[in-house]
Amino acid sequence: MKGKILLSFCTMLNAAPGALFARSDDVNALLYDEVRVQRQIGAGFNFQERREEDDVYQRTRQISLVGEWAFVPWFSLYLKVPYADLVRTDRAKVDYWEHIRLGLKFEGGWQKFGFVGGLYGDLSRGHNKVGDVAHDIGYLEPYAGMYLDFDIFYMTGAVRWNTETNPKLREEDDQEFRRRWFYDLSLGLRLRPVTLSVDLRYHNRYDPDDQIKKYLEIAPGLDWHIGSGFHLGVAGIFYTASESKNRGALISFRKFID
Repeated sequence: MKGKILLSFCTMLNAAPGALFARSDDVNALLYDEVRVQRQIGAGFNFQERREEDDVYQRTRQISLVGEWAFVPWFSLYLKVPYADLVRTDRAKVDYWEHIRLGLKFEGGWQKFGFVGGLYGDLSRGHNKVGDVAHDIGYLEPYAGMYLDFDIFYMTGAVRWNTETNPKLREEDDQEFRRRWFYDLSLGLRLRPVTLSVDLRYHNRYDPDDQIKKYLEIAPGLDWHIGSGFHLGVAGIFYTASESKNRGALISFRKFID
């Protein structure tokens, strides 16, 4: 009896993945893209500027290539390769490879409701050009959350825990990793061929030097479905409270693969 039930369940997974892992449309949005399982290739341009308390101005521009492949409707491998330049008023301009991001993404549910989870790993840069972290420091970031996905509206929420790490995956005697919690919420309204979205991320960071730092990141955006699986997305990035001097913009291009 148990064998028949298991066989029936496996047959249902193979025969009707659309019913079990339903999605009305793919979406090219900031936080949605990071947690939902999708088949995609694309590129993005990210611009951020910051004015620090000592009036030092900093501008970062980043170009990234993104690829994700879902072997089954509920699991995918994710890759992001970024290259950036940094300009500060107190030093010369530097060009550098950013942390390459690898990810394992999972999702599952029934009809319009489901769960997401996964693990991201950011490889160490291998250089000290930026000066914010040592050359051998990378990051680990597990996450878990839920989603609602309807024809005209979607909502995805996730909680992430992010920590610095090194090749030994543990702190040395004279080392203390910076850690942070992210609380993400992605909301979207599908008006076809345009999707209007707003992404919210609450940062709760513990830094051995700065201690605890909390602020909200807000990113209103627009995703234009050009056709044949091609999407063009734009978003503004703004911060609250002590991070209000920071702002940014994101332009991304995606080709979603059936």
